[in-house]
Formats: sequence, structure tokens, C-alpha cells
Amino acid sequence: NQLIHKHLKEQPAAFIYEKIGEKFKYYFIDEMQDTSVLQWNNLIPLIDNALSSQEAGLLLVGDAKQSIYRWRGGRPEQFIQLADNVGGSEKAQNPFQTEKEVFNLDTNYRSYHEIIQFNNSFFSHIAPLFDHADHRTLYQIGNRQKNNALLGGFVQIEFLEGRLNNKIRDEIIPQKVVEIIENLRGKTVLNKICILVRKAAQGAVIAKYLSGQGIQITSADSLLLKNDNKIDFLLNVMRYLSNFEDKNAKFDFLYFLHRHWNISMEKHDFIAGLIDLYPVSLFERLEDFGLKNSSFLRWNLSLYDMAEQIIRSFALINKTNVYVQSFLDLILQFSETRSQSLADFLVYWDEKSDKWSIPSIENSDAVQILTIHKAKGLEFEIVIVPYDLQVSETRNSDKVWYDLTDFPDRDDFPWFYLPYKKELTYTGAEGERIVQSHTEQQQLDNFNLIYVAFTRAIQQLYIIGEAETKGGLKSMSSYLQDFLIKQGL
Repeated sequence: NQLIHKHLKEQPAAFIYEKIGEKFKYYFIDEMQDTSVLQWNNLIPLIDNALSSQEAGLLLVGDAKQSIYRWRGGRPEQFIQLADNVGGSEKAQNPFQTEKEVFNLDTNYRSYHEIIQFNNSFFSHIAPLFDHADHRTLYQIGNRQKNNALLGGFVQIEFLEGRLNNKIRDEIIPQKVVEIIENLRGKTVLNKICILVRKAAQGAVIAKYLSGQGIQITSADSLLLKNDNKIDFLLNVMRYLSNFEDKNAKFDFLYFLHRHWNISMEKHDFIAGLIDLYPVSLFERLEDFGLKNSSFLRWNLSLYDMAEQIIRSFALINKTNVYVQSFLDLILQFSETRSQSLADFLVYWDEKSDKWSIPSIENSDAVQILTIHKAKGLEFEIVIVPYDLQVSETRNSDKVWYDLTDFPDRDDFPWFYLPYKKELTYTGAEGERIVQSHTEQQQLDNFNLIYVAFTRAIQQLYIIGEAETKGGLKSMSSYLQDFLIKQGL
């Protein structure tokens, strides 16, 4: 996008889009609220070129309440202004000569009556509490969804009592999730249940506890190759073979082998007796514990053959394993297209390992765990939202551009790029503007996260919150409590 934007400034737009513009006249952009400012500015000349002819059209579809990718460039304000239908409004945007029409879809065909009623009531309740007028209007108008004929939905809200720190929270919440799942056993297949979390670390805590209770789970993280302990073992052996001085890799694969081979010797004694041995002596000694063949050290094997030999020699698997097979496929692809070097592969793995996962397998006995960001656009029969969400939360990584126009001693710097802090209000009008704007954006983004989480459910929605005792509206739970009290519930 940056490359296109650069050339758009230097050349006539029609030249860049000439071939595309000749072929396509009608454009449909879905999830418009997630389209970045840069992407949209790149698309405007292409679409404007098409709309200049008679047989042409543009359809934009989106929901600013589901804009949760600001950190990736998506700006809900952009879609709010595009969808503003007040012709004379300064906020209303239309970068094209063609007149626009705005259609509000007012019927929810996904969720049951009770889910729709709850979401309409709750989000209409919080609408007047937004600091920014546009955001208030967005939530007032956007939560008047009509019901459909689906009756029999269910919403449950439970508040945990007492002051919770992270340790207590991670002990109690997984237990509550298991209670909900056990209540649903026999009434539904488990793959209709989805647990939505804000952070992947929260999903990992719940996944670990559910697995310990014998409940199968499917999550994006659980499908990553790097999170499988056998893949981790293979990589540690490879790292050691690539660098015999790497004692961390050596320690880690010995630690794995103690359990893998069910060695009766104390773990400390097992590792301590091997950690200082040289490679040939080490692998020969491991033959006493379960290694089938240490001679692969001296063979001149290809990268793929070496991986297979390690798997066989250490008896890593005794039946087909989808993680190991996917890892071998990856090695084969790398060795055929890039390099046979073990060191090159390890560098490649470290750079790309966050992207490689096994294909998702539908399992009727597995509960799904997803982050809210990955669940956007999806729907689930039953949704559990187990962790409280902060509305006033600010990311530590947030940065802002500070306009230095009003500062005489700025040494020709027009801007500063600063970490966001509320203390910027003390620096003058520009600091106050930045803090106000950032606060309004964070409020909208965090409420949008809650909105996306609550509207994924088709039939049943379970919410676990934390009872607020300090007063003030700062978290999802505090807004829910305020809503319930006002409703007399």
C-alpha cells in the first residue's frame, strides 16, 4: 500500500489503474470499517475512475461498532463519516462526484430474540455515556435491531466476588468455565461452544485447565506447530546439532527425554550426568536409555532425512502425528525451495514460526477458544466471555504525534513522536487535544471489543464479570452492574 501511495503521488492515477479500470466497473468492499486510511486513499482514484462512466457502481458494507483493528490502521471514524447521511454536515464524507445513498440494515437474522433484546438494551444504555457525540449517535442508532422469529435464547451474567489478582483470577475463572461446560454436556455438542478472550495468554490459561479436566479444546494457539512439545524437542535437537555449545537446547531436549522415555532416575541426576558430555559421547550414552541409533551424527544426511532420522532414533512417535507430519512437510518445502542448511532453516523458523499451524480439524467433542479479534465475523451457538474487559485501558505501546507549532524553541522540529501519557495535558492546548482524542478513541475501541464479543452468540451467551466495589465506570463489569441496577434486575 505504501508503494502504491508513493506512485499515486508521482503519476496520474489513471495510468496506474488503467488495466484494472478497463476490466472492472463495479466494486464491493466488505468490512469497510477495517480498511485503513492508506488503503482507502489508494482505492479512491481507482473507484473514482470507474464511477466516471455510466455503467458503474460502488457498494461499501461495514459496521463501525465492529472496528477493532485500529492498531492495524483501521479507523472507525473514517466509516462513520462516510456513512453520515446529513448532506450539509462537515463530517459527512463522499470523495466521489456520484451522490451516495445510505442504507441501515435493521434486522438481526443471526441471534435469538433474547440475545438481541439484551444487546439492544445494554448497548443503548451505554450510548449516552460516550464522551464523543458521534460515538453516542453510533450506539444509539445501531442498537435498535429488530427481532426475528427465533425464540428461546438465553443470557447469563455472573459476577465473581472479592478482590482478584491475576493468580486468583486464573484459578477461579477456568473453574467457572468448566461449570458452564459441564452444565451443557448432553444438551449440545461441545464444538458449538466458543470461549472468547481478549488476550492469547488468557486463552492459554483456560486451555490448560480444560485439558487437565479432560475437556478437548481447539484454539488457534493449540494448532501452532511451535506450541507442540514434540516439535519443540525436534528443534532443540537441531539447534544442538547446529551448535554443540548451545547448552540451553541440550538441557531442554534432555528434560523432554526424561519424561518421554519414562526414565526412573531422578530428573536432576539424569540431566546432570549428561549435560557436560561431548556430542558423540552424549548420544552413545543416550543409547543406554532409549536412543535406537546414534550413528546419524556421522552420516552426511539431507535436512529432511536428518529430521526423519531424529524422529526414528528417539522413537518420537509410534503413530501418525499431524504436527510432526506438518513439520516434516515444512522442512521438505524449505529444503527444495531455499536451502539444505540446518542453520538457515533454524533462522527461517525463528522468523516465521508464529505463522505455521496445522489445518483445523472439526471435532464434535472440542470446545473452541478464540481471541475476540479472531472471532470477528464469525458466529457460534454458545459463547462464553469469561474475563472482564477494561474500557479505560490504554496500551503501553501507544505513541502519538505532538504538533510543536506553538513552541518557539523547537529547533525546526515540526513534530515530536511521543509515548502516550495523560500527563500530556499539562503541556498546553495540543497536549489536551491529544489526551481528549486518545481517550475517546480508546473508549470506542474497547466498547467495540465488548460489542463484538456479545454479538457472536446465536442462542446462548454466558458472561463472567468481577463485582466492582470501588465505584466508577471503568470496566465491562461496572457498566453491566450499572445497567442491571437501572433495569431493576
